[in-house]
Amino acid sequence: MTNATEQGRTEASDRPAANDAIRSQKTALRKRMRKMLAVVGEDALAEAGRAAAGRVVEIPAFCSARRVAVYLALPHEMPTWPLIERCWREGKELCVPAHDAAENRYRPAKWTPGAPLRQGRLGVMEPISLEWIEPQAIDVWIVPGLAFSITGERLGRGKGAYDRMLLGVHASRVGWALDMQLVEWLPVEAGDVLMNWVVTERRTVNCACRSVAIRP
Repeated sequence: MTNATEQGRTEASDRPAANDAIRSQKTALRKRMRKMLAVVGEDALAEAGRAAAGRVVEIPAFCSARRVAVYLALPHEMPTWPLIERCWREGKELCVPAHDAAENRYRPAKWTPGAPLRQGRLGVMEPISLEWIEPQAIDVWIVPGLAFSITGERLGRGKGAYDRMLLGVHASRVGWALDMQLVEWLPVEAGDVLMNWVVTERRTVNCACRSVAIRP
């Protein structure tokens, strides 16, 4: 009969293999999602970004937020500019991720639309002048990803920058993506941060209760 000690050793020895399997699944999914996104045209992306920006009013935390963490989208990502413009019109303070060279990690930095930008460490545009904002001072986070699930799992680009930045954050986290990036299930590892909501051009998903609001 296997005793508790032997069982514990067996479970521990199985973990690396399980983690390797999850990482392999993630790698394959990233490859698939990148291929799908690469063929989406600029006009379709722009239209989707405008539609999604009109849907964030379905999220109560966004409506009441005074400070929003957003990001400057990469090519082939759903644009965030319509959302940024909406936040600015509504008087919300904005911050975007920027690389802190001293701490070798990404942190939210205050940003005003029109302020000078530079290309950051991972190719993402970030403010030239850095004024750091503590994560706990942010009311809502708009989060990029290659894929999201209806239950809030997120597939990032594999660097872990957002998972580290969101560690311990209790504010609402909103996945921002094209509808084609929304899936039923994603593989997750310890340390992967879940979303509270996902917004696409077609729907708003409340991941906590898995309710979906779809409108034309």
